[in-house]
Amino acid sequence: MFGLNFKKEKKDILKRPPGRSRISIFFELFFRKIWGLCKVNLLYILAMIPTFIITMFAVGILSSRITEFIAPMLAEGMGLSTINMANEEFALTIIVFDIIVRFVLSILFVVFLGMGPVTAGITYILRNYAREEHTWLLSDLWRHAKSNFVQALLLWVLDMVVFFALVVAFDFYSSLDGAAFYLVYVLIFVAIMYLMMHLYVYQVMVTFKLSFKDVLKNAMFMALQTVPQNLLMIAILAFIHIAIPYFGITTGSMTTAFPIFLLIEALFLVATSGFMTNFFIYPTVEKYIRQAERVDQDDVCSL
Repeated sequence: MFGLNFKKEKKDILKRPPGRSRISIFFELFFRKIWGLCKVNLLYILAMIPTFIITMFAVGILSSRITEFIAPMLAEGMGLSTINMANEEFALTIIVFDIIVRFVLSILFVVFLGMGPVTAGITYILRNYAREEHTWLLSDLWRHAKSNFVQALLLWVLDMVVFFALVVAFDFYSSLDGAAFYLVYVLIFVAIMYLMMHLYVYQVMVTFKLSFKDVLKNAMFMALQTVPQNLLMIAILAFIHIAIPYFGITTGSMTTAFPIFLLIEALFLVATSGFMTNFFIYPTVEKYIRQAERVDQDDVCSL
């Protein structure tokens, strides 16, 4: 690590028999903290409303393309031979569908990338849950959102820029023929690397006192240490927040499945995803905490 400044906090870890797997400990903590996760989830949703609204507009660059792709299927399902925006019922269906897509994309933005200062505060709380340390919900959210405000806001703006750049570039190169088309795979690789970094970036931000550049650099460094685990975590999150709602909506009624999906997301699913991520990445972060402590002790001994 580069110039870490870490202050160790007191832990309150229950004594467990040796040899317990991380998965069994996760479920033990999850069921013990489930009510707390519900409270964190509701607080998170309320606190991120301003950035969520902005994101709803920003993801329109992708939702419009998805809506254009689905529009012929919607028209066929309504018995129309062509896309006819003069048809009021069809036009209303397109508008509702676009809003739903924007909402789902914004939820995915929250889960995979975060929402700036609010995510920094929530990450501190979820990190403490994962470490079995005490936390005050409102005061810790406010304190760490405030203390990391500039860096977290810069990260949110960077996420927006990267999102726009990747969508535009993917749309452009996927329409080309020949060797230029293979740049699409480069973009997919960059997107995956960026998502892996984001598994760590907010926890690094609230755990260490680093410059913004070093937060990104160390988050990426940690992500590269456990690539298979990170890819599995991204796949699990995608399955929970994309595959399950998709199959629910396509195999059932959208008017029934989508409200259920919203209810589950609003009650606990966003915070649960954050808790799961913070729990499984923390051993990697803790490894570098110990290294930082050893460096500090060596510095003291050398004086």
